[in-house]
Amino acid sequence: MIPGLREMLAVGSAAIVGLVFLVTGALKLVNPAQFADHLARLGVRPPAVKPGVVVAVAVECTVGAALVVGFRPACTLAAAAALLVTLSAVTLWSTGSGRTDSCGCYAGLATISPRQSVMLNAGYVALLGVSAWSAGAAGLSVSLTPLRSALVAAALIASVAGTSVALRHAARHDRPLLDLTRARPGRTWKRGWLGPDEAELPAGPMLVVFLSLTCATCHTWVKVLAAAHGLPGMPSIRGAVRGTPAEIAAFVAEHEVPFPILAVGPGVLPRLVDALPSAALVGPERVVVERWEKTIAPSFLDALRAALRERARTRPTA
Repeated sequence: MIPGLREMLAVGSAAIVGLVFLVTGALKLVNPAQFADHLARLGVRPPAVKPGVVVAVAVECTVGAALVVGFRPACTLAAAAALLVTLSAVTLWSTGSGRTDSCGCYAGLATISPRQSVMLNAGYVALLGVSAWSAGAAGLSVSLTPLRSALVAAALIASVAGTSVALRHAARHDRPLLDLTRARPGRTWKRGWLGPDEAELPAGPMLVVFLSLTCATCHTWVKVLAAAHGLPGMPSIRGAVRGTPAEIAAFVAEHEVPFPILAVGPGVLPRLVDALPSAALVGPERVVVERWEKTIAPSFLDALRAALRERARTRPTA
């Protein structure tokens, strides 16, 4: 083997996985609401959701930094491999049980299926194995220097402080530090965002609603949206939901949904919005004018009340 190649493999393989952890941790940091919604759908109790986001970001960033700088390689490689196996198991369980439709790893930056997520994690574990084998074969010994310890400690402190600030910012301003989702205000809606079966948007305003079949708040939204559907002065409504055709048909029948609902593939909704339920109001120029999350916009409710009053006023009496 080329001299020094084993050392390069040992350091480089671990660093690649470390950079992945740093990127995924940073994505959760700048948009913590999306991962908070993911934790809630996993069944984490509301009081523990925000601390859970902080812990997740801190673990990913700290492990990532330790892998990159070579901090206690034997312990860090084992911890990273165990973390990847655990995350894969959670992904398989949550997507298989219908709680989530993705791993919640890459925010709106990338859309991957649960199977792809597990395969990627297997690849990362393999890289960690290459790093461990190469270090052992080369007799590589990494000393614990104050600089390495300081860098890992800095990653831990910065991730905890940064996530705490991002959570406060999201709560105060109702938006993330950095929105990577597609259906954000100001962006032009592209046909195909909901999948290959998406129909062309109508000429007038369109409200695209992102729902979950099992979300109680989504069921409440459907009642309000059903009342607005077809009323003069109200936007056309189109729903998007993850589920099988049979599940969606049962949902439509049970809740008497009058507007069309499109089945979307796994990972599509996290790429478009931060949380469920959400809605994107698309204007006549195909530009997303506004987006709501969790709560229907008061302006929409006011317009709905006015439209219902107008219909009652103009309805012919017997």
